Amino acid sequence: MIEIRSCEADDLRQVDSLSPKGDRELVLENIAENPGMEVVLQNLGRSLTLDGRVIACFGVWPLWPGVARAWSDLSQEALDRPKALYSNVREQLGKAEEQLDLRRVEAVIAKNHAVAHGWIRHLGFELEGTMHNYGVGGVGDFCLYARTRE
Repeated sequence: MIEIRSCEADDLRQVDSLSPKGDRELVLENIAENPGMEVVLQNLGRSLTLDGRVIACFGVWPLWPGVARAWSDLSQEALDRPKALYSNVREQLGKAEEQLDLRRVEAVIAKNHAVAHGWIRHLGFELEGTMHNYGVGGVGDFCLYARTRE
């Protein structure tokens, strides 16, 4: 059974993530060193579980008033359930946009991650450009997407 709940830092550790190991370790280290990040996770992040196991975590991270960054950490199991994943992410994005009065939500996608590009467009994001050498340690090209409103 699929369920949705507030995200906890431990949920991120449980996801059988498709993200590069080094990137995940850096995020988990930052959360451990900054207790305020846990509060943001709980309030603006969600975990998708399947039979009690965490298969995805996602949410938004406020950057400044009116602007936030969408993020996700997904497993193959989550991608194998596109309808459940999409509907829950779409709902959480809408809630965050309303709660934070967001005029812009942006997302960063690895340039070579074709599935993610299609998925983020389906959520209403538009490609704004390529960010070269953007990844952890200045490695890798990423695309910047945004979803805006007046």
